[in-house]
Amino acid sequence: MLFDLDGTLFDYDGSVTDALLGWLPELGVDPSDDVLELWRRLEREHYPAAHRGAISWSEHRRRRLREFLVALGRPVDEPSLLEVFAGYLDSFERAYRPYPDAVRALTRVRAAGLAVGVLTNGSTGRQTGKLRAIGLLGLCDVVCVSQDLAAAKPDPDAFLRACERLGQPPGAVLMVGDNHEWDVRAARAAGLPALHLDRRGDRPDADPHRITTLDELFTPS
Repeated sequence: MLFDLDGTLFDYDGSVTDALLGWLPELGVDPSDDVLELWRRLEREHYPAAHRGAISWSEHRRRRLREFLVALGRPVDEPSLLEVFAGYLDSFERAYRPYPDAVRALTRVRAAGLAVGVLTNGSTGRQTGKLRAIGLLGLCDVVCVSQDLAAAKPDPDAFLRACERLGQPPGAVLMVGDNHEWDVRAARAAGLPALHLDRRGDRPDADPHRITTLDELFTPS
């Protein structure tokens, strides 16, 4: 079985919120709901360029922080942008946490005699570090990160290479993820069955093969 990481096993949104609540006051910024949403919006806007390689991840961070500070009317010291952003990353790492159902799910998959794989985009060090920090790395047989695969979701090659590492044909590997486009539709395009994890329960019409918690993987239909 193949799982996405951020938003599926790793509570990305909750970790970001906790990180910002700890970091923004250090900058003298009130972590109001509007400020938190501004940070998230800028991440959504700038992530695609870094993901497709149009800009480096360092430039991605500089752009996000620069626009964030400008929007708040704060001074921008160009030479120190990465240093300031590093403060956020430190706070983020301290805030890492899994979803409550993640350990249960991986434990049950392994108890059923199935291999556990994780397929995630990002840097190998950071994504593997997340799994280690939240206590899931030891439950994974295979961890496939786009940096090592030389292919990233939603590219079908990312799924096919993950299946190769699991030693299984695509049709025998169930993909579970929260991003319907990148985890579900893309997996099916590569020949894998896929299940949409709709944790918020706000996309009931997105896919007939849908769960709202990983515990439902083991609930008789």
